[in-house]
Amino acid sequence: SEKDTFFGRYTINALNDLEVSPFIDFSSKIRVRHQYLTLSETHVFSPTLLNSVKFGVDRYDEQGKNGRQNASDFGLDGFSVPGINIAGGENSIEFAHTAAQLVDSVTWIKGRHSLKFGGSYWGAIMGRVQFQSYAWTFQTDQAFAMDKPQSAFSYFGPGKTLPGNHYSDTQQSLYGQDDFRATRNLTINIGLRYDNFGLMKESRNRTENVVDNPLGPFRAAGQPMYRRNNLDFAPRFGFSWQPFGQKRFVLRGGYGVFWGGPGSLEEPVLLQLNTVNTFNVTKTDNPNLASPLDPTAVKGILACSGRF
Repeated sequence: SEKDTFFGRYTINALNDLEVSPFIDFSSKIRVRHQYLTLSETHVFSPTLLNSVKFGVDRYDEQGKNGRQNASDFGLDGFSVPGINIAGGENSIEFAHTAAQLVDSVTWIKGRHSLKFGGSYWGAIMGRVQFQSYAWTFQTDQAFAMDKPQSAFSYFGPGKTLPGNHYSDTQQSLYGQDDFRATRNLTINIGLRYDNFGLMKESRNRTENVVDNPLGPFRAAGQPMYRRNNLDFAPRFGFSWQPFGQKRFVLRGGYGVFWGGPGSLEEPVLLQLNTVNTFNVTKTDNPNLASPLDPTAVKGILACSGRF
């Protein structure tokens, strides 16, 4: 209408890819679905006052499996033998995240002042489950024939599975800015922004972090992973000056303080891959080490200090 402008857009990117392996019954399959929704509305209250509201949602979903696609056969371990290429090392992943943001901004022109102020809210959730089969290492082909491995390794513990993790995070911000036309050839920009970055959380409080020293003690279970700062004020200053009244010669400058949060949605991924469940057993731990891994031997190894 004359005073309202509405915009909307929905985008979807979808991928279904299957790559057949030269090994019988092996393939790599991935399915990705990425969706975006953007809505905005601008209302003109008067020739000098308008308000704009924007809302966006981003949804990403990925499922992948490398190995045999039949669930009942899935899970073959990987084997490393000098001079021999052996299929295996199957893995799978399920990963999804959803992020939403609401932004409101007001522009008000008052005399020689052009005022802008507003705020935003951002929230996101993310979940991930991953499987990685054992990786066995044999020093010689003879050792492989006799089933005498040097070691067995798993990223996600003896169970080969990274348990489902669900993280959430929020961010809020407020800002105000004045573009003041001090003289005919000088404009001054003054602003202040406030950001409040939330604490990233895991739904079951299973994440832990050190207190303040990478080699020091851990925080108590259930405590926040890091200290939250509620004083992230960010002043801004700038100017635009035409020193000799020449339209083709303009000097511009500025200064600002900018704060950042713990990162993007990839941060939970890094936390998960920094898992304490990495499992590695060698012949030193168990002289009778053989494939498949003996569950009773695993229990004995886990009881030893320093296995994680």
